[in-house]
Amino acid sequence: MAKIKVVFCIPNMVIGGVENVLVNTVNELMRDDNLDIAIALHAPVREPVHRQWLAAHPQIPVYTYYPLCNWFEDMQKYCRVFPLKPLRKIAFSLYKKYRRMVARCTRPFADADIFIDYKNLSFFKELRNAHAPRITWVHGPAGYLCDNGLAPHVNIYDHIVGLTDDFVAEFSHVIPGYRGRVTRIYNPIDGDKIRRMAACGTTHPGHYFCQVSRLDPVQKDLKTLLGAFDLFWGENGAPDVQLVIVGDGAQADELQQMATQLPSGRNIIFTGATSNPFGFMAGAMATILATRYEGLPTVLIESAVLGVPCISSDCPNGPREILMNGHAGLLFNVGDVRQLADHMTAIWTSTANTLELAATATENLVRFNPATTASQITHLIKEYVK
Repeated sequence: MAKIKVVFCIPNMVIGGVENVLVNTVNELMRDDNLDIAIALHAPVREPVHRQWLAAHPQIPVYTYYPLCNWFEDMQKYCRVFPLKPLRKIAFSLYKKYRRMVARCTRPFADADIFIDYKNLSFFKELRNAHAPRITWVHGPAGYLCDNGLAPHVNIYDHIVGLTDDFVAEFSHVIPGYRGRVTRIYNPIDGDKIRRMAACGTTHPGHYFCQVSRLDPVQKDLKTLLGAFDLFWGENGAPDVQLVIVGDGAQADELQQMATQLPSGRNIIFTGATSNPFGFMAGAMATILATRYEGLPTVLIESAVLGVPCISSDCPNGPREILMNGHAGLLFNVGDVRQLADHMTAIWTSTANTLELAATATENLVRFNPATTASQITHLIKEYVK
């Protein structure tokens, strides 16, 4: 029986949730001897952890559509003078058009049986004229496609995959023509790996709450988190409790400045980014996810693996579904400082049944088993490759 050649397309292999999920997914799919997997990228791989992973799997061909992409990005710091910035944009636009033309002529994946655009229609231009079936994963709410001008390009794909049941319902309403061609497949979570990494990861002494996320002012809601912690800290008599924020991003300086102006500022710790946040998570009284929207927030699933209770904003999509409508974790309305502070107090004073919350979350982890996810993906691939 001939192998099915599957090409996964992703813009960059950086340190991020989507990229880590792709690695976990491919690791599981490689167990199937009937699949031959390749990876297409926009930019060369720089992150050492992903370079090592690819080096350990030389059987996975990798094709880079824009080999100079990182070089153009590196030029940005030299292009702050006004006349140079538009020139750089023009040059990069022409370069991308040239590389797409080269790809169409050389057809790097002429023998592909199916393409999987794994991150929010990122390859709609490159795959527009592809000869094989195309599936795309949407890591976010269905409204993300409309908000970012991607909805008109959905029609080049044969099937859409979302990460939650809410996404399927919303997408079917927003783009009704895809009813029957949109599927929910949960991200795979390697529980054993998470527990191993937590055992050797950096932790923090004492009692603390922990949020692990990018410091992104658009998606994440870190100002609500800081305000709620300050309210919790003041109302409970300035307890010896800290807030540990693990991550980095565009909002880092602004948030650190905000923290210094709060009465609880000395109890707010910014660790910066780390490739292994699980030690911090494992030692926390609770992990917190203050965010405006998500695709499938894996930090909540990872917390369940570690047996740590969660507090999350009740945003679209994922938290309510993962936390079993509040039975496996505490939910608060997006931006509600008062409600989040009350949940922190409930954890600190043990009025919330944290053992029951964590146990319910753990019991429902089977939904995110890597073998289950791989089986669903393989079934979907075979539906389109016959």
